[in-house]
Amino acid sequence: MKKILFFLFLFSQATCLSPAQAQVFTPEAGNIKIGVLQIHPSLSLEGSYSDNIYQNYGGLSPVSGYINTVSPAVKLKLPVAAHLFTAEARGDVFLYSVDSESNYVRRQAGAGAKFNFARGLDLAFSYDYTASEIPRRARSGEETSGEEDYFRARPFQQNGAKGVLGFTFADRWRAEGSYDYMNYRYNNQIDSFGNVDRAQAGGKLFYRFTTRISALGEYQYRTSAFPEAPEFENKTHFAFLGLSFDPAAKLSGELKAGYESKRYDQKREGAKDSFNNLALDVNLTQRFTQFTSLKLLLNRTIREDLDSNAPYQENKGVLEFRYIWPRNERISAALRGAYSTLIMEGATLDVDGLMKVRDDRRWEFGARFGYDLGRWLTLALGYQYLSNTSNFTNYDYQEHRIFINLLASF
Repeated sequence: MKKILFFLFLFSQATCLSPAQAQVFTPEAGNIKIGVLQIHPSLSLEGSYSDNIYQNYGGLSPVSGYINTVSPAVKLKLPVAAHLFTAEARGDVFLYSVDSESNYVRRQAGAGAKFNFARGLDLAFSYDYTASEIPRRARSGEETSGEEDYFRARPFQQNGAKGVLGFTFADRWRAEGSYDYMNYRYNNQIDSFGNVDRAQAGGKLFYRFTTRISALGEYQYRTSAFPEAPEFENKTHFAFLGLSFDPAAKLSGELKAGYESKRYDQKREGAKDSFNNLALDVNLTQRFTQFTSLKLLLNRTIREDLDSNAPYQENKGVLEFRYIWPRNERISAALRGAYSTLIMEGATLDVDGLMKVRDDRRWEFGARFGYDLGRWLTLALGYQYLSNTSNFTNYDYQEHRIFINLLASF
């Protein structure tokens, strides 16, 4: 279990944080107890080398160098009867060898509770907080188009809260209602164009027709408000039908397909104000044996660009394979491949001064090798390749990255 959780943690840290992204802060390893209170402290040390740290942003030449990361974390779990309370905190200190002005700190904290009541009723809620920044996109002193701060870091704060109320009845049925809120604010006025508040409410209905498989129907309604850019405020409806597989089964997760409709509150000059889209959300894990598993992620949805707020359609597929060596369970490996497309809805301004409809094609590949040095210490070596082909200068790049990670979890 420690091995699986460690690799889940490593893959969760491979992508940049963006508004409304699910929070995964701390690896759940170790087992210190004070009465019924469980304490899971950890410390991660990582060194990585990239041949293109700033990913050619602004059309600049590649810059190679090292990024060292120190990540202390702690998670608390308090079971009380059938209920569970949790709290966690994590810090990440990123140190760049090529430019100390690129160094930054990410701080995260969260708390949650899950209540299991009698007669099939349960309630869960959580809160998370992040203070971090979108890091610099070039070394300090670089300029383009006469703007000295074009490559600036963009510090931000994000607050998120979620509640889920569930009810299981008549042995085969389950209903869930949920509410999710996210508040995202940049610290500096120059970046406030991207401030956003998102609220989402909806529900799911499950019908279990075998011991391991349930049919499901889902509806979600989301509002997105941009205080400094009201022309981008919109409302989105999601409707899905699909299958849900028991987490304890060899095949687990959800497969959902449906319809997505986004409407903007205001007419936008030169851009569409409504979008209707086939939506897809697949998250399946096949466990072949206790040592091997394969995970499939498929997603098709309309998102909003972090730089311009403009809507775009994303299609993404991810395949992850995990393996634990049966002859020595301290040794493990993981492979990850992904392909995605990004097609912007409407023209936006590129750094070359031209208005274009952005069109990206992105390939990703990653390989990781892990070894348990002891009960509380794990070593990992890894490689990651990114290739983003874009008609926009800012987003056309390739990057190779290697890393070594040492995780102590007590």
